[in-house]
Amino acid sequence: MGEGNSGKRGGGFRKLLLYVAVAAWFVSMAFVGFFFPFFVDSSPLFKAQRVEIEGNELVPAQEVREAVRQLGDNWLLISESVLMEKLKDRTGNSVKDVELSRNFSSKGVELKVKVKERVPVALLSMEGQSVLVDEKGEVFSVKYLKKDFFPVIYLHKAIDKRFFVNLYNYVIRPVEEYGLGVREIYVSEDKVVLYSKAKGRVKVILPPVEFIDSVVAQRLKLVGTLKGGTVDLRYNKFLLVN
Repeated sequence: MGEGNSGKRGGGFRKLLLYVAVAAWFVSMAFVGFFFPFFVDSSPLFKAQRVEIEGNELVPAQEVREAVRQLGDNWLLISESVLMEKLKDRTGNSVKDVELSRNFSSKGVELKVKVKERVPVALLSMEGQSVLVDEKGEVFSVKYLKKDFFPVIYLHKAIDKRFFVNLYNYVIRPVEEYGLGVREIYVSEDKVVLYSKAKGRVKVILPPVEFIDSVVAQRLKLVGTLKGGTVDLRYNKFLLVN
């Protein structure tokens, strides 16, 4: 009978040790989880000794370096997605993508940031405010604009991104390819009016922006032969006004 009680007591003690060990493990993991990020973030071992920027043409390299600095210059914790969010705020969405790579040497770690900037295809103007826009309809800041060499599109109200993409693919690109060039475009409720850069300044009247499609692009081919005048491409026909 005594031996039975002794065995029960021994089993209970082993269970107690197991519970203590499990509890200690959880406490230690919590301790490490709490202090490890602080250690990694503050330790000089994880600070990039050099930050190299490449691929940028308009966005100053200092803007990118400052974004990295705000993230602690930490080559271990910094990620492409986090850096992109920081650059989006700092550059007004002028950066399309970033790639990070790390070079290890006896002098420390070099962080290389490859920047892919947004390429403007037009300047959007509405109510006195201007933004740049790329071929995908993504708008971004004019703060780094050095040359105004692309069309200016005047809007009476904001338009859906997909409508701008159609306007670019089916109007601006074809007109540029036909050698006329686009000086400016006025988008109103009932029509789109384009003025070319070509000598004689061709004026083209198009359907409302939501009806711009590949059919319009086909009819624009005839405009490339003109040296001036006004053309109305609404109503599914080609009408030379003067």
